[in-house]
Amino acid sequence: EPSKQPLLSESSLSDQQHYEQYKKVKIGTTCRGIGPAYEDKIGRRGIRLADLFQERIFAAKLQSLLQYHNFLLQHYYQVPTIDYQETFAAYVKYGSQLKPYTADISSMLEHAGKKQQPVLFEGAQGAMLDIDHGTYPYVTASSTLAAAAAIGSGVGPAFINKVLGITKSYTTRVGEGPFPTELFDETGHFLAEKGKEFGATTGRPRRCGWLDLTALKKTIRLNSVDALAITKLDVLDGLPQVKLAINYDSGNKPVYETLPGWQQQTTGVTTYQELPAEAQAFIRYIEHFLAVPVAMISTGPDRKDIVILNPVYDSKPG
Repeated sequence: EPSKQPLLSESSLSDQQHYEQYKKVKIGTTCRGIGPAYEDKIGRRGIRLADLFQERIFAAKLQSLLQYHNFLLQHYYQVPTIDYQETFAAYVKYGSQLKPYTADISSMLEHAGKKQQPVLFEGAQGAMLDIDHGTYPYVTASSTLAAAAAIGSGVGPAFINKVLGITKSYTTRVGEGPFPTELFDETGHFLAEKGKEFGATTGRPRRCGWLDLTALKKTIRLNSVDALAITKLDVLDGLPQVKLAINYDSGNKPVYETLPGWQQQTTGVTTYQELPAEAQAFIRYIEHFLAVPVAMISTGPDRKDIVILNPVYDSKPG
């Protein structure tokens, strides 16, 4: 039977009360303005880098943009507005500093491809933070999937001929959002402290848990991953057992496969044969479950602390 409680009428709350309620809904963003910048982009009112090089065009666009935002700041959020002259002067200066570093990247990449020069694209943030395919609304404002490399750089999808997926040997997350394998016990604290798990932008502690192979399998599908690089294997050193989430039960709780841990140190190991037998079994289980080969294993923070199982790069474009 439908609830007899009356629905909350929008008119029963002031704008400020609406805003105060909205502020309580936290999704774990960095609060650095990335979301609003993407809102301007999608709203077709964003200012692009090339605009900074043409003062008359920039002046007109900035005036229109600030009229929009200052209205919201003053009448909806009831906070100080942004000064036009101060902003204009600052960003004209930024434009002059940035201009020598700008180019038609799409053409540069096309030229590199024709000359058979290798091109490496590097993505930021995890696949499950993707605005379309991630754990919405606990996501970032952009696409974080491999396909976004083509869109963002101005090349076609066929330009990319290989995708290397990078995952830790356990799972981490910054901010709010679902995290089925999150650990709140001593093991979780162990992973956070030994792995130095703090957000790169905000410095916030990362939430830690066992590696979720179910989620990882989805990200492999979303990104057409050809091979994996597993990082921070050494963080698991000393644990009596390690777990891998291989499914979820009817209550959406993870179902684990438990493997023996290893007591030997793997830090600095550079060959697969040097890894403890239990660590090798851990890697083999991941490969078998995901049906994707592991190409590299990181065993420490230094560049040389890496096990190369399969060469990933060649001289072909992409």
